[in-house]
Amino acid sequence: MHRGRSSRPALHAGAILGVVVGTQLLQSLWSIQSWVPHARPARSPPRPSRPLHALSKESKASRAIDREEAWLSFSNSVDIQGASASEAYEIYAHLPNHPEWSSLLSEVEVEDNSLSSTWSLQALGFSFSWTADITRQIPSKLIGWESTSGMKNAGVAKFQDLPRFSGGPACRVTVEMSLKTPSLLRRVFQSRRLNAMAESAIGKDLATFREVVLARKAASHACAVLERPTVNSTYKDHLGRCELLVWQDGRLEVELHGLGTSDNTRKLLEEMSMAIKEFGDSVHCTALIDMTRGVGCSPLAVPSIVSFCQKDGGRVFHTAILGPRPLMALAQMIARVAKQSGVAFFFDRQAQAMARQLKVAYDWYLEIRSNIADPISSVQFSVFLIPEADDLVFNRVAFMRAAASFGTGQGLGMICVVESDRACMCRDTIIGGSCPVFRSSPDQFDDGRASRASCVVLLRHGEREDYMAEKAGRGAEWIAAAARPWDPPLAANGRQQAEAAAARLRKVLESAGLPMPTQIFCSPLVRCVETADFVAKEFGVNSLYVENGLAESVYEAWMRQWAVPGANSKWGGPPGCAIPQERQGLDPRRLRGPEVPHAQLRPEASAGTAALLSTPAELKEAGWTRVDAKYESCVALHDRGYCWDKFEIQEEIIDRLLYVARLRAMEHPGETVVLVSHGGPTQYALRALSGQKPKGEGGMTALSVLRTFPSDIEHGMPWEVLLSNDASHAQAFAYGEETKI
Repeated sequence: MHRGRSSRPALHAGAILGVVVGTQLLQSLWSIQSWVPHARPARSPPRPSRPLHALSKESKASRAIDREEAWLSFSNSVDIQGASASEAYEIYAHLPNHPEWSSLLSEVEVEDNSLSSTWSLQALGFSFSWTADITRQIPSKLIGWESTSGMKNAGVAKFQDLPRFSGGPACRVTVEMSLKTPSLLRRVFQSRRLNAMAESAIGKDLATFREVVLARKAASHACAVLERPTVNSTYKDHLGRCELLVWQDGRLEVELHGLGTSDNTRKLLEEMSMAIKEFGDSVHCTALIDMTRGVGCSPLAVPSIVSFCQKDGGRVFHTAILGPRPLMALAQMIARVAKQSGVAFFFDRQAQAMARQLKVAYDWYLEIRSNIADPISSVQFSVFLIPEADDLVFNRVAFMRAAASFGTGQGLGMICVVESDRACMCRDTIIGGSCPVFRSSPDQFDDGRASRASCVVLLRHGEREDYMAEKAGRGAEWIAAAARPWDPPLAANGRQQAEAAAARLRKVLESAGLPMPTQIFCSPLVRCVETADFVAKEFGVNSLYVENGLAESVYEAWMRQWAVPGANSKWGGPPGCAIPQERQGLDPRRLRGPEVPHAQLRPEASAGTAALLSTPAELKEAGWTRVDAKYESCVALHDRGYCWDKFEIQEEIIDRLLYVARLRAMEHPGETVVLVSHGGPTQYALRALSGQKPKGEGGMTALSVLRTFPSDIEHGMPWEVLLSNDASHAQAFAYGEETKI
């Protein structure tokens, strides 16, 4: 038997018990109510909205007990930046070693090779114990539990990967539980104050759990002994990047990112040749072609590497192409590789009937081999199974290990990961249209994917009051008189544009058969709040969520609009204080324009974003009644310290915009989410999410509509653009170009 201190699921029951069950009266009532140990069959954990006793059939005696007792439900969650769901799960799921985040649980005993455990709790001078069984467990996803004797409780802990932020993993841990209490105290336990205290207790434990996860991860990295490659070469230019790793056991790992160039490919082949000569027949090469950024590797690069490896003995060479729905460059590259290797395999990542699909795929592969006049005899068929839980786009190590596990056969097995409903777009390109394209049947593999599509609307704010003043030659006067010159409201025609944009959005969504907006997020600057308010009014949405991640770019050019002497609201600064053209290419983190003494700047420029961005509570107090004053932004922009002399750069802006868009789309599958932001940020987001150059000129209140799926978000796939930069409703600005709607 393992014995230890832990906070596992029962910890949270203990935390709640310590908050709401801490008096001698309760201990007495506990005995009166006869909460004696009794065996109950394992059941799935409840959701907070459905008590556990409602989910199962019980005897008359059990139902009689239920009438004398009340079920209370609590839940809370914590986001962990820097750890994946699987990492958090592994720590949470290990019972004996988790005392760090429990202030009440004294001991836990786990039966050997059993799902049963005994929990001991000490709170406010009292001791309680109970036994519990794990009733549901999905690795890296969730753990469900239910007590079998003693204090009656049940629930589930869920683990969900979030979109990557600042280059690292992130996850959300949610605990939902139900606790059965004596009916005599039902009214007391259901008080809002006690409920809030109980959920706060769960939140504090989860916050401590987050610290434990991050501390243990840091310690494991510090203690790990990492194998180092003998060769680690990177060839990088403005078009892309080639990387080569050579390991001591003869493994060669090749990565191609972006477009690639013939010069980089030549350098890569030279180093590969040296490695092959050194290791001889023991060499084993794997390659990862990353096309997830919306651009493909050069059509010349992959065939060159493939041919190079095949001509020297047909050595083991596994290739995987990870990418978006097939672009033309992708199709052309596959055509060239297929002509040389004899196989091009489209694999539907979304299929549920995995075994059946592999059988069909293998038959299809044999058909291709039989149709090729001079097939390469050494070509072998290999399949990389890409599990839903793993993000192989970002997990190079996992991919390389998977590739190495497919035996020692000779030749090339090539896999292209694309969506099944898009594979037909490549039919006419692959081998001149004569090569059949494997495509899974929607009837066989459709899992309700369309109903889970998330729609995200990018909307720029309307015309600004200060811009109208600047056009009239009164920009400097407006800036000098304004209390918050960086935060102008909408002009009169800007409000008309916002109202027209909301009406236009309704028509667009209706014509495309898309759901109406249910969630609206906006930048904390007033012009965006006001624009979002018009959208909320049009669709009957009662809450606006102010998100700092959608704020204006904290550029030097933006601050020179309003912070420098003589500022007149012109982007980049007034005459004599603007950024010179010849200095545009310098480091954007530092000043590129004329020096300005801090004493002559607006003090808010030196104070930074904390002084520039209004809080939800401040906006609500200012009269924006739809703003949710309790909402907490998912991007802590205040903590980054952007100010005069420390400006934000484009990569950081894109990073926060992608995080907001992906997170909100993932949280609201099957819904439409509106993000109201500024000109630069909306264009950055549109390009980064779609992987394409935005179409249309845009302008004030320009609308863009994108669609994605939860699995595409997890794997970094480009989003589908339904509408790009449409400002047709704003007559004073150029018309955007519609792509599909």
